[in-house]
Amino acid sequence: MLSAHILKYSLIANFFWLSIACNNHKKYVNNDPLFAQNNDTLVFNGCQESIKVAKGSIVELQLEAVPVIGYEWIQKDSSTLLKAHKKDILKYIELEQANFQVLYFEAKRSGTETILLEYKRVFEKEIKKTCTINIKIY
Repeated sequence: MLSAHILKYSLIANFFWLSIACNNHKKYVNNDPLFAQNNDTLVFNGCQESIKVAKGSIVELQLEAVPVIGYEWIQKDSSTLLKAHKKDILKYIELEQANFQVLYFEAKRSGTETILLEYKRVFEKEIKKTCTINIKIY
């Protein structure tokens, strides 16, 4: 039993080390524009009121979601300054922790943009939550 726990934590530690070593441009910041540079991926956990990023950066938003019952974050309006990329689902091993939907946006041009996201089931009209983010691209 002890060796199973050691193996589990060893695998988790190796995964985190590899993710850091292989992705040196990913920066885990919550609205700290001092470190934002061109071609960086800036990771934000939760809905942010405002974000400042450099042109060419990737914005990664991690928003709590329950996709297994049909809920997801949907972008309400298309953006002229940001290019939407893929969506991912982050799932954690421990049952007590939440699942997250990950949205990626690339900052294409300088300016200010507002993203409105709605948390709902695509087949229903009812909106459970909204997330409005003001993004300044420099």
